[in-house]
Amino acid sequence: LQPSRLRRDIVLDRIELETERLNTLIGQLLTMARVDSGVGLERWGVFDIAALVDEVATDAEYEARPRGCAVAVAGERNCLVSGSADLVRGAVENVVRNAVRHTADGTRVDISLERRAAAGGPAVVISVRDRGPGVPDKIVSRLFVPFYRGLHTDNNQNGTGLGLAITRRVLEVHGGTATAANADGGGFVVALELPLY
Repeated sequence: LQPSRLRRDIVLDRIELETERLNTLIGQLLTMARVDSGVGLERWGVFDIAALVDEVATDAEYEARPRGCAVAVAGERNCLVSGSADLVRGAVENVVRNAVRHTADGTRVDISLERRAAAGGPAVVISVRDRGPGVPDKIVSRLFVPFYRGLHTDNNQNGTGLGLAITRRVLEVHGGTATAANADGGGFVVALELPLY
């Protein structure tokens, strides 16, 4: 290729990459605004969170396979929750995709569902565990702060620091919680708790 044409192709590739990043950021900002304003919550209904988690895991498996990774789901079945299935799916997907992105090559992301007694009544906890490097304890609480990207941004150049903030907000709107911690024996675990219907 001629130098000027090569330079133009590099510039066009860069423009395309930056456009994708902006689209992702705008989409996440709109999701955050929708959740905060209640838009999308009018489609409130009862759905099986276990079936939803199975769908997210199946989709994430395609992303995990090229690195020799797997996504496995275990635990409770038939866990009915009330809310916006689309918003909850996006929240769960954020966490599972983060886990796939950060787990070590050739390892497995484990997703478990467990029924628990909670202060407000019975709940289901969806735990997503990766086998990655974990996160320094001093920054774990900041991972849910909008635009905070943690220490492993080199692994995710397209990250905006909004995924976990959106996840927590969606869970709160549904009467639930989102927490994170380093896992015993290595890796990282995010727990999403939702009240059962």
